[in-house]
Amino acid sequence: MAAPASSISRQAFETQVLQQDWLGRHQNVLIGVSGGADSVALTHLITPILRSHGVEATLIHVHHGLRGQDADTDAAFVAALANELGWQSHIERVDTRARIERRKESMEMAARADRRRVFQDAARRFRSTALLTGHNADDQIELFFIRLLRGAGIEGLAGMRAVDATTYAHGPVVVRPLLAYSRAAVRHWAHAEGLPFREDASNTSTDPLRNRIRLELIPTLERLAPEGFRSPMLRCMATLSQHAAWVDAEIDQHLPAGSEAEWEALSIPVKREALARGIRALGAVPNEHRIDSLLHHPDTPISTDPETRLIRDPKGAVRALSTHNPATPSFDPTAVPIDLNASLSASIGENGFLEWAFTPAVKRPPTPQGSEWFDADSIGPTVTLRHWRSGDRFQPIGMKGSMTLQDWFVNQKIPKESRRRLWLAEDSNGRIFWIEGQRISEIHKRTGTTSRGLLWRFTRQEEGPTETG
Repeated sequence: MAAPASSISRQAFETQVLQQDWLGRHQNVLIGVSGGADSVALTHLITPILRSHGVEATLIHVHHGLRGQDADTDAAFVAALANELGWQSHIERVDTRARIERRKESMEMAARADRRRVFQDAARRFRSTALLTGHNADDQIELFFIRLLRGAGIEGLAGMRAVDATTYAHGPVVVRPLLAYSRAAVRHWAHAEGLPFREDASNTSTDPLRNRIRLELIPTLERLAPEGFRSPMLRCMATLSQHAAWVDAEIDQHLPAGSEAEWEALSIPVKREALARGIRALGAVPNEHRIDSLLHHPDTPISTDPETRLIRDPKGAVRALSTHNPATPSFDPTAVPIDLNASLSASIGENGFLEWAFTPAVKRPPTPQGSEWFDADSIGPTVTLRHWRSGDRFQPIGMKGSMTLQDWFVNQKIPKESRRRLWLAEDSNGRIFWIEGQRISEIHKRTGTTSRGLLWRFTRQEEGPTETG
């Protein structure tokens, strides 16, 4: 992974695509097009190459129904682009907002999940064996920091691969032809070619973690390392990728294990990646929490959604257990203890990210979007994040007495399939003071006698790169 290229030429781009050696294996591909500069540039650059090799393409765009007229204009733009270049287009509308409400996910996470489903379904429908996306070198760096903050291992920190057959367990190979080019180089080429493209106003918001990294962290690194930090970072990621490739080779050589002894003889990095493969093959996200649980606790199931649990046998094989039983639904035993004085953030479960800060008491503290204020001394130095359990009680702010969470969920019309996915937090004495997306606790609220405030912000973030660039 060399320094990101600062300029693009059609000849150099074609040479790189041919060196990636994927064209000959795919006669029908999807091109993910958001309408932004990266995906538009990719479509124009790759079109003559695909045609010269007899490869058919479909431009695919997902309309999430989140941005009103702007989203309608994006979809029309992509359809017009396909028509201009002589490709067919597939515009699919999805109700991402309904998914957000149903599963209590962040907008980024829900939109990404919807795109993945649409792309995988479209690959089957159009018999496409590859999906081309517009990811660039800057996307690679941003993803590094997202995964670093969540405690990713070697495979995660190595970043995206230019040609990746592992993104979809039973779907298209993902090809990223622009991964060697900086975002600035792609936009410069698009402008030089006079290509129109769409701008997404949400990219300027600092609410999603990716945007905060792009708009706040990256400029700080540029000031701290004026000689340039991108090239050293990408070289580091290339080294990690080489280590990850060695782990892959070990897995292919030694697994599946023939006995428990063979599994135990494998190194920890090989075991971890083998478990990640097993989780991914069953349609779940192989985050560090799930890998750790399966690695250290064989025969102990872990929950991946309200109806499915995964388990590892003594030989290292991961399999799914169905827990769907409407009459007796199960409770997720996952618990995450946190020392509030040891750090100021923590990764929570599959895609949660928690940030907190202590502040002196003020009469009317500003409350950032998505945040809550608490009386820090009523909570104590340690908290535990977990899911709903039978018998849990909670005193919502504004109420004189406590009530069961079962009654609260019914009164608030929280769908049954969502209740067990919500995170809640216990104080140092085991009292519930916060429920994801719900009211805070009456006995933990800030009052006129509060001497220290606790600012608390929980988000569910996207797990990986966006799909179209």
